[in-house]
Amino acid sequence: MASKDKEDFKQEAVRTALTRGLPRRRVASDLGVGFSTLSKWVSQYRPADMSVIPQADLAKENDRLRHENPILKEEREILKEPVLSLSKGPRSSSRANAREVWLYQTVAAIFAYINGFYNTRRRHSYLGGISPLAFEAKEA
Repeated sequence: MASKDKEDFKQEAVRTALTRGLPRRRVASDLGVGFSTLSKWVSQYRPADMSVIPQADLAKENDRLRHENPILKEEREILKEPVLSLSKGPRSSSRANAREVWLYQTVAAIFAYINGFYNTRRRHSYLGGISPLAFEAKEA
């Protein structure tokens, strides 16, 4: 690793330790360096201009979260609905309908797997430790 890369790594490690809100021991462990090494880097590379960098990161993070928040709220509302209705009339959005169709198909696929494969082949204690298919063949 070149000297410039080492310096960049150290400065990024210090920025991470100061801005992420994680304990320094965890940051050191995640980066694969010793706690005392990271502490030394923090005291060595804590320039006054580093306070500008976190503000830029926070602004980017806030923008990303503002964009993601309405999508997550919509997904949560879809998942709250106890009954899936695939047609909500002219005011529904195609995006919401597509999500509901996807959710309906996913639930149907899981239900088909559980009833068609899992419940017929797994061993049931009330059948003496054999699968329902083996039990039916044995009883027939």
